[in-house]
Amino acid sequence: MDSGDEKLLREKRNKMMERKEELSADNREKFDIISLKIRFAHIDERDGNKFLNRCLDLFFEAEQKGILPEELLGTRDLESFCEDFIREARKEYSFLKRIYWEISYIPMVLLLYLGIFEMGPEMILYWSEFGFTHAVRVNTGMLINTFVVLMLINLLLSRFPSLYIKLNGTDSRKCFFLLWLLLVLFIFVTVIVKQYMSVYMFQMNYFIFAGVLLLICILQNILEHRK
Repeated sequence: MDSGDEKLLREKRNKMMERKEELSADNREKFDIISLKIRFAHIDERDGNKFLNRCLDLFFEAEQKGILPEELLGTRDLESFCEDFIREARKEYSFLKRIYWEISYIPMVLLLYLGIFEMGPEMILYWSEFGFTHAVRVNTGMLINTFVVLMLINLLLSRFPSLYIKLNGTDSRKCFFLLWLLLVLFIFVTVIVKQYMSVYMFQMNYFIFAGVLLLICILQNILEHRK
C-alpha cells in the first residue's frame, strides 16, 4: 500500500470516527464493541474498514427508524457477529497469510524482550568479566521466560476488546486487579526461572541476532503496507 492509499484509509477512518460521534450514547457503546473486535482481528485493514462502515450505516438507519441496531444486524450478540465476519474474511486469505497473522508479533517480542530485557543484562555481565565481545550466552531461563511472554501477549491480544470494555465499565476495578495479579505472577515466575532453571546452552552473536530481528520487523512493516 503506497502513501496515497495510506492517507486515503486514514481519512476514511477518521471520517468514520467522526460519524460515530453522531450516534446516541448507547449505540456508540455498541459500535465500539464491534470496532474493537475488528481492529484487533487478524484481517486486512481494508476488509475491516468496509465492514465497520457497513455496520455504521446500519446503526444510523436503525436510529432513523427508531429501532435497535441489533434488529438490522440480525443478532443481539455483537461479538459473535464480528467473529462470524472475521472467519468468513479469513477464508479468502491464503494459508500462509493466515499463519502470518497469527505469528506476526513474534519478531518484535523477540527483539524487545529477549534481545533487550533478557540478553541485555547477560551481555553487561559478560562484558564485565571478559571485556567487550559480540557473543552472548543463551540459557534455558531466557528461552522459558520468552515463551511465557509470547503466551501472555497472545492471550492479551486475543482478549483485548473484552479487557478494554471491562476497564472502561463497571468491572474496571476487578479487571485492574486481575491484570495486576497477572503481572505479579509473571514477575514471580521469571524470577524463579532465572534463579533455578538457567542452564547454559550456547553462545551466539548478539548483533547478528538483533540485526536479523530488526530486519524482519522492517520487512513486516513494508509488507503490511503494500496493496
